Amino acid sequence: MSVKKKKFIYKFIPLISKEAKQKQQEDQALKAQVEAMKRSYLDRLTNASAAERESAVDEILGKHDRDLETLKAAIKQSDTATSIDLVKLMGRMGDRQASGFLLRMFESSSYVDLRLAALWALSRLAAPDLDSALQGAVVDKDPQLRAYAAHILGIVGEGAALKPLQRLLRDDVAAVRQQACLSLTYFKDKQADRALKTAFHDPKPVISELARLRLRERGYRYSVTHPLLLKAVHAAILLWAAYAVLLWLNF
Repeated sequence: MSVKKKKFIYKFIPLISKEAKQKQQEDQALKAQVEAMKRSYLDRLTNASAAERESAVDEILGKHDRDLETLKAAIKQSDTATSIDLVKLMGRMGDRQASGFLLRMFESSSYVDLRLAALWALSRLAAPDLDSALQGAVVDKDPQLRAYAAHILGIVGEGAALKPLQRLLRDDVAAVRQQACLSLTYFKDKQADRALKTAFHDPKPVISELARLRLRERGYRYSVTHPLLLKAVHAAILLWAAYAVLLWLNF
């Protein structure tokens, strides 16, 4: 390398070092600013008056760069409606570290809407704790949670979802059975078809018709019979048997 080229390069090395140092200082200042803002939010959420807490929550909802710990603190200090918004926001953030917090909220909350929001957030995150939440939702006493669990199981679409859906097909609430039947239509295997044949005999016409249409799409045109037709056939057989007995007695 010539002396002129070396001089030219050495001339700009201090400038490059100065820019890199300046960039590093700016990054550190920004990081310190974010940390200070987080501490400010946490202080306002835990130590301030009710109006100040409400103001802090509104600011968090309007922010684009949200922090998981700040959201957790905000949820604990907010009313039910605001907590639901924050839980959904947590699901949209895509941070799987929120999984454990959401599962505990689903299991411990006494508000159905908040539990539904936590279940939605877990499904949005595809979190590892989703299976535990679904197991609890399938047997929950609230039909809204059972129906929503059936909806999510249909989206998950794995083989392990079949047994819970078969259980929900026998639910006492028609809305739960209908959602379980709808979710089963997403599956493409013989086990799901057998479950749909069971749903075909559901006393609720909309469930029976949904199962019939899906089975027909899959080629089961003659494998299922409408319950009313079965009853008519049984009645005809009984009448024929009674008539045959009468004829035999006359002879």
